[in-house]
Amino acid sequence: MLTTLAAKHYGGEESVGGALYGILLGIQAEIANAAGILVVPNPVNDAENFADAWQGNEKAYREFIGYVNQFAADLRTLFTAPFNEQFSGKSERLFGGKVARKAIETYNEHHGRRTAAALTNISISGGAAGRPWCRE
Repeated sequence: MLTTLAAKHYGGEESVGGALYGILLGIQAEIANAAGILVVPNPVNDAENFADAWQGNEKAYREFIGYVNQFAADLRTLFTAPFNEQFSGKSERLFGGKVARKAIETYNEHHGRRTAAALTNISISGGAAGRPWCRE
């Protein structure tokens, strides 16, 4: 289900961070515009709803919404954090220590110390065509 939602909401962003954030914002918008519980059709079989387990289990659906909202909020906080030890700690909590340390190490080798937004190559406050997660 997550890969289907990700494919639906991927907007061609050039960075992984921008793509992830854009996907989460797209899922949030789809949830907000849904009439009731979100339906996620199987892309090769429209008769199949990947989210059918949420029908009759509103608690699980609310937990999914909470997860999406929290993940988007955590990414926003991460992307606007100064590129310092605080950024390192936040990224380790989100993605695991090994992945976060490798990403920061690689970035520092190529670009020096900058902001988290520079690391992810996205803009939170502005962007093209009303999509604040896009490159400027």
